[in-house]
Amino acid sequence: MDNFTLINGSIIDHYVGIIRDKNSCKSTFSNAIENIMYLMIPDITSGFASSPKKVLTPMAEAVAASFSERVLIIPILRAGLAMLEPLKKVIPNTTFGYIGMKRKTDEVTGEIRADMYYCNLPSGLAGCKVLMLEVVIATGSSLIPAIEHLISNGAKQEDISVVSIISARPGLEVLHKAFPDIRLFACAVDDALDENGYIIPGLGDAGDRYNGYVH
Repeated sequence: MDNFTLINGSIIDHYVGIIRDKNSCKSTFSNAIENIMYLMIPDITSGFASSPKKVLTPMAEAVAASFSERVLIIPILRAGLAMLEPLKKVIPNTTFGYIGMKRKTDEVTGEIRADMYYCNLPSGLAGCKVLMLEVVIATGSSLIPAIEHLISNGAKQEDISVVSIISARPGLEVLHKAFPDIRLFACAVDDALDENGYIIPGLGDAGDRYNGYVH
């Protein structure tokens, strides 16, 4: 799939196993997500621009790189908040927006869709690199209206990255079909969804687990 990057390896896979485990408590679950995000940063920022800058070391003048992109980070509420802190600490020149999506099943058609119940974004999205944070991509229904909203407010598809940890192949395919130029990232890809749109084997409801609603 074009513009999709699978980020894995022994350490990331270890932490993915922790967040899959239903016996991981809230703090263990949250800490594992943060550790995964630190490890994902080099890949999700690949291709971001920097410019040369002269600095004076204790020994002599040197040419260093200065990060020059403007980055908008948008966690998708609720679980996306678990991914935010490492990016705030590491990536320079960041601003933040927040989008809340509520998933529901249509009583007539049985189709799973999502409504935006909250949106707080800065003005002037043109020229921003946008990182949308979603722990799991299942059906992709929560992200489509959110991405459409970003594009309607000036963001370009090619500047939007959707960063997930576990994704379902059907959801990735839906997003790629709808927005072929966005970048998609995940650490693991599962093949199946159940009748309620949850990933199998997945990790359950990421928002509930992050907020301590279930053990």
